[in-house]
Amino acid sequence: MTALRGGPPRRLAESGATPALTGKVVAVTGAARGMGRAHVDACIQLGARVLMIDVLDDLGSQAAQEHGSHVKYTHADVSDEHDWARALEAGLATFGRLDGLVNNAGILLPKSMADTTGDEYDRVCAINQKGVFLGMKAAAPILRDNGGGSIATSRPPRDWWESASASLIPPASSPYAA
Repeated sequence: MTALRGGPPRRLAESGATPALTGKVVAVTGAARGMGRAHVDACIQLGARVLMIDVLDDLGSQAAQEHGSHVKYTHADVSDEHDWARALEAGLATFGRLDGLVNNAGILLPKSMADTTGDEYDRVCAINQKGVFLGMKAAAPILRDNGGGSIATSRPPRDWWESASASLIPPASSPYAA
């Protein structure tokens, strides 16, 4: 089900609308669970085929099996430029095109700054910042050569931050907000 343009949730088949992503291929990072998995499911519901990119192989493979030929799962660390090239090549080999990228992968380090090591901070920045840059860098030429496309970078919704900040995220979780 989906809420199209803020309307009440309804099935696309019931709405009479042609799925907006029919014939498109979208790569989604952090795709094995949580928001990433929700992006995958929404893209498929809207008619897309999806290249799932993640490091959680068990969950990613399971999701790919559930969606069948609409999904290709590939293991890739978004902070590694070579993994990006390999992942997008796998998607092109499977689907023949790329029309969009959802940069969703991210990690939270629930520690205070005083308790965070330099290596831990570097890992947060490598995934949450460098990974986004590398994704755009790898996808942009493919999208350009394909006649255009879209790149979106997701973040938790505002209400998640408001509800989670009191219970899930320690007040001193500064490494995430780097």
